[in-house]
Amino acid sequence: YAESSYCQGKFVEMNYALQDIFDNARSSDDKLQAYFTLVRALGAQNKLPEALETGLFFLSELGEPIVISSDTKAIFLAEFSKTKHMLDGKTDDDLLSMSIMTNKTK
Repeated sequence: YAESSYCQGKFVEMNYALQDIFDNARSSDDKLQAYFTLVRALGAQNKLPEALETGLFFLSELGEPIVISSDTKAIFLAEFSKTKHMLDGKTDDDLLSMSIMTNKTK
């Protein structure tokens, strides 16, 4: 439901659905898709700093904490924008044809 609300631009409904997932998830794996949806939705709303903070928070939950300074935050935002630009115009097939990550916990 959260993903479909995101796709329809119904961000308030999406947030309620995501909160349900976060409240009831038993593991990080249960939260992964929800955080992915949340970060994409924040990016779609041009809330890049919030998207960055959310992504970094979840990385920390996964055991990959990243310390942020003001310089680091600016670098991340620039890299995030660059990556977003690189993905513009890519189709699902383009992304699906990329090699699969081998470390399933990352």
